[in-house]
Amino acid sequence: MDDHEFMSVEEYDDLINNPGEFFLTKVIPRKYKALSFLSELQVSDPLESMFFGQLEIFDRPDVRIALDALKEAGRAAKVWNQGWSEIFAEFDKQGIPLGAGVGHPCPFDLLADTTRGLLNTVMDIYSCPDKVLAAVDVMTEICIKQAVGRTKNAGLKYLFIPLHAGVDEFMSPEHYKKFYWPGLQKMICALVENDITPYIFCEGKYHQRLDIISDVPPGKVIYTFEDVDMRKAKETVGKVACIGGNLPTSLLAYGKKEQVVEATKRLLDIGAPGGGFLMDCSMILDNAKRENLEAWEETTRLYGKY
Repeated sequence: MDDHEFMSVEEYDDLINNPGEFFLTKVIPRKYKALSFLSELQVSDPLESMFFGQLEIFDRPDVRIALDALKEAGRAAKVWNQGWSEIFAEFDKQGIPLGAGVGHPCPFDLLADTTRGLLNTVMDIYSCPDKVLAAVDVMTEICIKQAVGRTKNAGLKYLFIPLHAGVDEFMSPEHYKKFYWPGLQKMICALVENDITPYIFCEGKYHQRLDIISDVPPGKVIYTFEDVDMRKAKETVGKVACIGGNLPTSLLAYGKKEQVVEATKRLLDIGAPGGGFLMDCSMILDNAKRENLEAWEETTRLYGKY
């Protein structure tokens, strides 16, 4: 696992009190060495004279190099964004539903994945739980603002939310309910209120928190799973949300055609009755046998009719 620490345990208050300044002057320069000069900026001082006095930093040779790198990154980002726009336009032309073309982490993962580090954050739950809760509250407001804004700006109706640290192995149901779920639930409700459908991918094992994640606005959320008892998911989450996933991607890549057909039929037998089921595999589909993909599609179309 690639897990990095960009915030020490002593810096929780700095993040909580001024998240914008904290990310600009501490997290970003620690992540990107070319931008280390940002750590020298004093952006919280309201005096104009202080700001003008700092402008000299932009004439340093290392900062000039960093600014040139940012220009190149901007050009690359423009090409990347244009490429996505062309893909979206082609989907629309072909009449293919785009689904979740924009993604955003949930509040706890924003803290754990990109700032404090996953292992550190999980341990902080025991050593400084109040700080973690306060930081997650801050991240919740950031997530809601960015997620709603990005989705609306893209003209989309779905937002993809991958769940990382909430897997069974990393935290107990009690800790999940206290530290992970409140921020995620608030984010889900905010998206729904803005006419955006949360498309939530539960990575890893999700056997122990199905009752918890069922507390969402009925008929407004999509959950897909990597590893779950689909029958139990159907009996709990499936009563209030669309569910999907759980067909092993490894089977599509390495299994036999007959195995794919049988696995697809079993999944449909469990998930399809009553509707609200989306056929999907367990993880991102990078490689698969063509015959397996064709068998998967044919079986779904044949036995997945209502």
